[in-house]
Amino acid sequence: MIDWDQIEILFGEPGEAIDAEMVELFHQFTRESGARLDTLKAGSVPPVETLAREAHRIRGAAANFGFSTVAELLLELEHGAPGFTGDQTLALLAKIHDSFLASIREVEARYPAAAPTHAA
Repeated sequence: MIDWDQIEILFGEPGEAIDAEMVELFHQFTRESGARLDTLKAGSVPPVETLAREAHRIRGAAANFGFSTVAELLLELEHGAPGFTGDQTLALLAKIHDSFLASIREVEARYPAAAPTHAA
């Protein structure tokens, strides 16, 4: 789920021109957070401290960009990681990653100028 009120604070109403600097910040967020998620879900389960630290970092940025479902799932990972099995952790990481990609698609569908092909 997307917090559209938060997105409108950043991008304005759909159909309005979006500030190029804000688009670049959105792209930076999606690139960097996507890379961090890819690293976390690749291979074996990272140490709990790493999971919690990275989940916290990504969660803050996700909330700032209105990715509310992603932020909620990251909070679950951040707080639950110590009690999760390896399989539970990997399953949650996959769910977070899928939700992250779906959120990007939703934002870009509503704000086509935010899509990388339209970036300045």
